[in-house]
Amino acid sequence: FCEQLARYFLKFGKDSLLFELGPEVRGSGKLLRYDGLLSQFQGLQTGERVPDLVLPDGSEMSLVSSKKTTRLLVFYQSDCGHCEDELEKITANYSALQNAGIQVITISGDTDKKVFQDKADSFPWAVKLFDGKGFGGPNFRNYGVAGTPTLLAVDEKGKLLRRSAQFTDMLVWLDSRK
Repeated sequence: FCEQLARYFLKFGKDSLLFELGPEVRGSGKLLRYDGLLSQFQGLQTGERVPDLVLPDGSEMSLVSSKKTTRLLVFYQSDCGHCEDELEKITANYSALQNAGIQVITISGDTDKKVFQDKADSFPWAVKLFDGKGFGGPNFRNYGVAGTPTLLAVDEKGKLLRRSAQFTDMLVWLDSRK
């Protein structure tokens, strides 16, 4: 049941509901493993400190900052139609995001460097991560990302503020914080 629930929530962009249900599912003691789609129930909860991002050279990038900065992490794949739509929206709103003090960081689930590079070259932001390991890469695993696109807003303390599959949903939420 939980696996089917995760599949449908991810398919229809309601993955934030999985994270709200996560504590209840984990507390039930009914699931003995959390692999595949079930990993969504172990995902980071709002208010939790997020892991450092793993850079291609293996070093780590902390999301903690002394500046009042929100970071928008965007997990995507170049051949994903929904990702393409969301990335176009983010690109179209990039100036407004910058003016609001929001730093965009993309994390690619691509396994082909050329495919990644062709797509990443079109992004106006500076931080574009690729490790060639797809969904098996450390950032996808550490953040519990099982479907793309996945967008996360992280505050200057490195705490998860919001998780969504749709930029419009994230944008409405960001605007409500002003």
